[in-house]
Amino acid sequence: MWNAPGRKNWNIPKTLAKFEFIPSDGQYPPYRQIKVSLPDTPEEPFVSLDLQPITLISRPIFPVSTAYVPMNLEIVMPPIPQSEHWKENGLVDSDNNEWRSVKVDIAGKTGVIRVGGELGDGISFPKLDWNGLWFWVDDAKMSCKNVGE
Repeated sequence: MWNAPGRKNWNIPKTLAKFEFIPSDGQYPPYRQIKVSLPDTPEEPFVSLDLQPITLISRPIFPVSTAYVPMNLEIVMPPIPQSEHWKENGLVDSDNNEWRSVKVDIAGKTGVIRVGGELGDGISFPKLDWNGLWFWVDDAKMSCKNVGE
């Protein structure tokens, strides 16, 4: 089962998704659009982000590390139930009745871009209104550590 380890160990529900990265005309950011869809319906993305560069500040020149950010970047996940059809769909339970958490650290060089489009369709992913200015990280180094183990 391709998704059992994340569900059982970290309480992370998983569904296979198709990611489509459409290259940009310029160098920064490297993509002008990112689409995420379910494998059965690739023509109906549930996330479709339009990435637009901003003159001078889209180049990844600002060093960043979340290790120096004075805020809690811990991600907490509740226990997840098992599907009635877990043998067919692989949706096993989290094998515990405990909440799990991980601390995420990211480092690299960042730039700023303008983001528009649809972040979630309200069905396959919650519909969020997070359009505006976003950071993107070039050559990111990312680590996830279990908290409390």
